[in-house]
Amino acid sequence: MDNEELAIWLKCLNQIKIKLEYQSRQMVNLDILKTYGAAAWHEYIERQTWIEASLKNEIALLNKQIQEVNWLRKNDQERVFKTLKLLNNEWCSLADTNHVLTKELQRMSMQI
Repeated sequence: MDNEELAIWLKCLNQIKIKLEYQSRQMVNLDILKTYGAAAWHEYIERQTWIEASLKNEIALLNKQIQEVNWLRKNDQERVFKTLKLLNNEWCSLADTNHVLTKELQRMSMQI
């Protein structure tokens, strides 16, 4: 058996395990319904629905917090970029002035 055939067999085996797990859960659900009746099943579904809604709210809150952090980071980066741009312009100006002064000193030393 080569690697490709082995991969196919493993994939099939995994799918079968998933189907067996699904059927097992269905059997458990039917046993719960048979044992405790429809009221317990409805209570279970309501509890699961409440948990799902709570988790969705928590996810929404976390997404909002993430968005706020991202906006703060973006604003900080834009502010720092402006500062860096100003400092770069100032450095270029000072470097140009230094270059002009160096040339002038060389010209003056040539005259002396």
